[in-house]
Amino acid sequence: MAIDDILLAVNGQRIHSENYQRIMNRFQPDETIRVAVFRRNQLREFEVQLSPNPAKRWVIRENPNATPAQKSVLNSWLNQ
Repeated sequence: MAIDDILLAVNGQRIHSENYQRIMNRFQPDETIRVAVFRRNQLREFEVQLSPNPAKRWVIRENPNATPAQKSVLNSWLNQ
């Protein structure tokens, strides 16, 4: 798929913003699906292999340069 493609259907089912997540949740990483798109005003169909979502990792750590106000917020958050 290209950056300006307009996604119309997945495996023959019309797709739009309201049902996108529900439809895409049916598929597994590495599964191949068929998509229909408009590209430069032409209807095109492609097979696309889905890749896994990259894992997001969040880290919470104490700021050694925290202001007194920030330390107060941290202490209240930690119930200290």
